Amino acid sequence: MIYYKSCMIVNVWIVPPMKLAVGKYISIGDGCYFNAGTTFIDDWKIEIGSDCLFGPNVTLCTTGHPVSPAHRLEGMYSFPIKIGNKCWIGANVIILPGVTIGDNSVIGAGSVVTKDIPANVVAFGNPCHVYREINEQDEEYYFKGHRFADQPERTGDAPKLDFME
Repeated sequence: MIYYKSCMIVNVWIVPPMKLAVGKYISIGDGCYFNAGTTFIDDWKIEIGSDCLFGPNVTLCTTGHPVSPAHRLEGMYSFPIKIGNKCWIGANVIILPGVTIGDNSVIGAGSVVTKDIPANVVAFGNPCHVYREINEQDEEYYFKGHRFADQPERTGDAPKLDFME
């Protein structure tokens, strides 16, 4: 359990280091996992739903600067980021200002998310785009032809899929 500025976060796992620009505009749901190197440029609101997974070196950036050189040094702009429940954000993903990612979606490693991603999809790339919807095959296979039903029995200290046990 994490307490931060009179807020309680339950069952959140953080692998250090984690970097926060401000640290007061972030809302995290229960059961989330953040791998090493997560960076929050939280000059404005970042909302993360419950049961989300973040790979290493993910950056969530609510702030940018104007493209015009005449205005670039005049200041910055900030727009909120919202990530739904049960999302998986892969390693080295960058999420830019104003983006919303829908529930259950997967963002592939190395993606740069510049626009909204709907719920229940697999998306990746630079810029990030929807590749396909999550479907019934994903209920049977967990990785490249590897079926959940074919996993060997786990014994002793063998790793488990559930990191929150």
